[in-house]
Amino acid sequence: MHIFARGEYQIVSFSPAMVRVCKFRKRGQKYRVVRCNTVKAAMGNEAGALRQALDENGGQIPGCLILTGSFESGTFFQCESASHSIREQRNALEFELPLHMLQVPNDFGLQFSKVKKTEVIPPAPVKEEEDDKNKDKKEEEAEVPETPDFVNVYAFDSSAIHSLASQMTLAKCKIDDFIYPLMGCRKEDPAIYIPEIEPGFCWKNGDWIPYSGNAAEINKAWEPIMQELIEPPKDNTGFSISDYLPCLLILRYLSDKSMAANEPSIRITPTRMRPSRCRIQVYIMAVLVLVLLLGAGYREAQKRIPAYQKFNALIQERDSLKTKNKKISDTLKKAEKEEKDLEKLVQLTAGDPSFLTKLYELSVNLPEASIVSSFRFTDSNTTLTVQAENGTGNVSTALSRLTNWKVQRIQDRRLSDTLTQYTVTLVPQTTKK
Repeated sequence: MHIFARGEYQIVSFSPAMVRVCKFRKRGQKYRVVRCNTVKAAMGNEAGALRQALDENGGQIPGCLILTGSFESGTFFQCESASHSIREQRNALEFELPLHMLQVPNDFGLQFSKVKKTEVIPPAPVKEEEDDKNKDKKEEEAEVPETPDFVNVYAFDSSAIHSLASQMTLAKCKIDDFIYPLMGCRKEDPAIYIPEIEPGFCWKNGDWIPYSGNAAEINKAWEPIMQELIEPPKDNTGFSISDYLPCLLILRYLSDKSMAANEPSIRITPTRMRPSRCRIQVYIMAVLVLVLLLGAGYREAQKRIPAYQKFNALIQERDSLKTKNKKISDTLKKAEKEEKDLEKLVQLTAGDPSFLTKLYELSVNLPEASIVSSFRFTDSNTTLTVQAENGTGNVSTALSRLTNWKVQRIQDRRLSDTLTQYTVTLVPQTTKK
């Protein structure tokens, strides 16, 4: 979860001597101090003091919970650096550590933030008789922007993170991150004295200076700066800018949107120390989306199920009608065929009772060495094909003796030297009595 430029913060200044908690809520361009309190910590009971301070301040809010303070082995310094990516900047700062730490830990952690500053050289005095065009030109030439990257660096022994994690476990709370109070400090900022992190030293002009005076006196210059950022609580009891300056410095740093690019370089707390509210929100959102989809699907199904049932009923009725139609068509075809057969049967004539006698007469009058290979008769004529051996007699002469038929036409064709084929057409005739 992003921690910069959010609408609500709970910032805790954590030290072995006391715990200060401030709750801020954005209101327009400023942040309003909703609630604040201070709890003194007994020796070895820092976690209990933290838990008490949070409870008295209304408990852990859904917004960001930022812890600020210092580790026992930590060192803060400021150096000038060229523009690098976060990984390259981290590698470059490793070479700076021996210059600022007496002994570099084997396993060290780095929290750093780039702070840009633009220095503008004041314009040279311009004579009154010069025209406006020359004025603008000289003013542009006079402004020489310089944008060096000043890097605020906090180096510490990585084992301090594990000690902090155990304290958070005892206090039964999780933090979004730990940020050193001076991480957003700029070159032009006035001197600042925070005895909780560096007793006996104040930070001024990019260096630590010994100081033994009152914190309220040296930090008085910060009041107009912080009054532009915050609105004090309504009752204004127990709140002073000097006492809660570490919390206000962190709020000033987090409210600057231009510092959001530094977020990966100030993330030093492991995932187990951070609240899982973002993941819970994602899970809840996924469950809600799933419930909404299921509800929409159920409502859509309620609308479509009756139509689907009607559609299935119509399809079944259509298939049933197709089956019935096929059965009726088959029955009609069968009836039509039977009707045609009956019509043929009705149209048949009774026939001639003496037809066998006529056939007998025909077979008797044919030559002996002959064979009927084809025989077709109708009511009007009779056609037969006769094959006979040569020299067995004249077929036409033999058929002329018939009394029931008359030869209408006769054709002969020689099939071979010994066989002749006759095609004879006979028509019936009435026998004379």
